Amino acid sequence: MLKVNRISKSFGGIRALSNISFKVPERAIFGIMGANGAGKTTLFAVIAGNQLPTSGEVWLNERRLTGLAPHHVASAGVARTFQIVRPFRGLTVQENIRIAFSFGSGNRSEANQLSETDLLSFMGMERFANYLAGDLTLSQQKRLEMARALATAPQMLLLDEVMAGLTATEVQDLIEMIRKMRAELGITVMIIEHVMGALMTLSDQIMVLDHGQKIAEGTPSSIAQNPDVQSAYLGVA
Repeated sequence: MLKVNRISKSFGGIRALSNISFKVPERAIFGIMGANGAGKTTLFAVIAGNQLPTSGEVWLNERRLTGLAPHHVASAGVARTFQIVRPFRGLTVQENIRIAFSFGSGNRSEANQLSETDLLSFMGMERFANYLAGDLTLSQQKRLEMARALATAPQMLLLDEVMAGLTATEVQDLIEMIRKMRAELGITVMIIEHVMGALMTLSDQIMVLDHGQKIAEGTPSSIAQNPDVQSAYLGVA
């Protein structure tokens, strides 16, 4: 579904990404692993159109996304969440979702798009529909962030550290929610996560970045045993 071909991104003299290439199959859950500063969020920004790459291309279902504005990338079928949730705090949960429905899905077919009511139910947030977004807990705000992304009827969902700051129970609930998105909505997921247990449990494949370079890609078990990954995370004796 997604093809990333030799993406590089520099900020002045800082090279945040260096010749990154990979493919994500349809309906996969593809994990991205790396320490802070490895380039993970920059990669998401390039895919979603928030940043232009210095070089390279991004393709979704044979459509070139490189150079498209973020709202055009969203209309093409890619939705993104952010590390720091920023709902419209003075609006209700339902109003937040309605805005995403109104402006996010563009002219794409709505045949497989959930209604507002169905989306609230799917995310387990129907009883919070009339709560102000600013009154929600962190876990609830992260669910709202995901719900707003789903309201754009994406084919691919980019999740950026949605489990950060959550309790073990809340993390497990989100793991089940992400699996449900794939199983029931057919959505392909890319996920950046520092909660390693969750990333290993969820992902079909994991790519590891270190200082802007891809150092490994494979199944969770092969990544856990990879000496380059162990060195990047734990150092060399």
